[in-house]
Amino acid sequence: MIYTKELNELDSSESYFKIILCNKNVVVIAFVNLGISNHELNKESRLKHIDRSYIICYSVDFLKINNKILFDSGINSESYYFGGYNIDNNNDVQDIEIKTSHLILKLCDDSKIEASYFIPIDTPNIKANMSLLDLNNFWNNG
Repeated sequence: MIYTKELNELDSSESYFKIILCNKNVVVIAFVNLGISNHELNKESRLKHIDRSYIICYSVDFLKINNKILFDSGINSESYYFGGYNIDNNNDVQDIEIKTSHLILKLCDDSKIEASYFIPIDTPNIKANMSLLDLNNFWNNG
């Protein structure tokens, strides 16, 4: 399932992510526990979470991760802000700013949306509640 509207209603602050592909033409970020509200997937204002999804940006005009600018075409298109815990970087919290006019949200065929959190790895306070095999397939087959 692919969505192109109301994407500013996504909340990645409690998400886990992995950058699958990153160049000027396309950026693909795999997210676990991406929050959503006030959207056709969750019409309520109370946040729900998507277990597995991808953010895909085509024709990237600007990309900044934390304070490092990776691309800047000088074109001022719409800004989107993401972040969360980077699976590839020791779960460090990172902030991502992307400017693009072509952003989509893609869910897996069997993605779940629930009020509870999806936790892909053990944390000091919470144990993982997702299958490692399913997660490895998700991270590696984006």
